[in-house]
Amino acid sequence: MSGESAKTLKVNASQGGGKRIEFIDLAKGVCIILIVALHTSDLYPPVMRMLPVPLFFVLSGLFFKEYGGYVRMLIKKINSILIPFLFFYLGAYLVHEVRLLLTHIDSPDDIIHPVLFINFSYGAIWFLLVLFWQHLIFGTIVKASKKWIVQASLVVVVACAGWACNRQEISLPCLVVQAMTNLPFFYLGYLLKQTPILCPNKFDRFNIAISVALIGITLAIYYLCGCPVLNFINDNTNLWFVEICGCASFVVAALLLCKIIKRIPIVSYLGRYSLVVLCIHIHVYSRLAPILDKMDITFPFCNTLITLLVCLCLIPLFVRFLPWFVAQKGLIPMPRERNPKPQNTH
Repeated sequence: MSGESAKTLKVNASQGGGKRIEFIDLAKGVCIILIVALHTSDLYPPVMRMLPVPLFFVLSGLFFKEYGGYVRMLIKKINSILIPFLFFYLGAYLVHEVRLLLTHIDSPDDIIHPVLFINFSYGAIWFLLVLFWQHLIFGTIVKASKKWIVQASLVVVVACAGWACNRQEISLPCLVVQAMTNLPFFYLGYLLKQTPILCPNKFDRFNIAISVALIGITLAIYYLCGCPVLNFINDNTNLWFVEICGCASFVVAALLLCKIIKRIPIVSYLGRYSLVVLCIHIHVYSRLAPILDKMDITFPFCNTLITLLVCLCLIPLFVRFLPWFVAQKGLIPMPRERNPKPQNTH
């Protein structure tokens, strides 16, 4: 294994800085494109639902960091996850209410409650809230024990508790149950960081064959389970654990393939700013849909391509003028570490 390349992934994952890892941006780009396609096209293959959401959770776990203390980690995640979520959620909520007021339409019964966030009618931003809780839950687990067997056991207990809540139709505010249920994906990313799998190594020449085998496992699980319609917000099926294994195989295969390809310019750019696309694509498409319907374009995935093009044009505006709300800058200043590591002066 190349020591320098392996160190790059380790440094970025642990310190949150330095040179970007190209294939990670590519993987995030593939994710966000699939998510946009899921929400904008009727041609989306059902089996592909097993990839984008789990992959995003895995990538988040891959870059989990304690940041020198629980309070520092909390502030970091408020800046990078919760503030963007609140900005886009409350913004969409206010726009919706103003539109109803101006058009003299009564608010529908299924409108989102502004406090509990139970019914998400505003697109894919539910993922950010779930991710925020996962960082806090897993941060607590890591603080409780550094032994992987204890961590794994606690992750399983938390995930099973979440699944049981779904089975009993027990809802907790702010999607806490969904964070618990999907925690194994987050932990898989954390485990991958401890291995050389994603770093250059002597087995890289087998990556394509390994990926094909893993995708075969995913397809076998998917069809043996009866082609389930996966729902990561409310998954209460009896085959929940088997479905997780199928998704995990798909995720690792996708990461290995991205590791081979490394970079596709536009896709990687979308991946770098995937949070912006995640939060705005539903609103972009909802404005474009009436126009596209009138144009009657039959080109496959036309709606997806046009939505992505508009998002590409909007990304620079958000990054430049609203960096605090798209995780490019921290709104809340980070406190200093109590026991900073001494710097090497040599």
